[in-house]
Amino acid sequence: MIGPEDIRTLLTSALEPQMMSDLLNTICHSNDSQLIYAVLSQMSKTPRFDTIVLFLSQSDQKVLETIIDKLKRNNFDEKLISEIKISFL
Repeated sequence: MIGPEDIRTLLTSALEPQMMSDLLNTICHSNDSQLIYAVLSQMSKTPRFDTIVLFLSQSDQKVLETIIDKLKRNNFDEKLISEIKISFL
């Protein structure tokens, strides 16, 4: 099984916009806050991440907001949520 720590290795050439969208939509359905954080954290360390985030579609931004809201509802660490917001929003 591929874990969150493998994301950077798998995407060494670059994270593509569609791949980011697919990952966001997939983790949006998870209830595992640690997994969600780990995936988002690893995605933020991939090549071209900063550029792709600038051009997130409105629907991807809404999915990301839903993910962040879910982390808050699950009482996930506020500091880590802030890190995600800084990276993605």
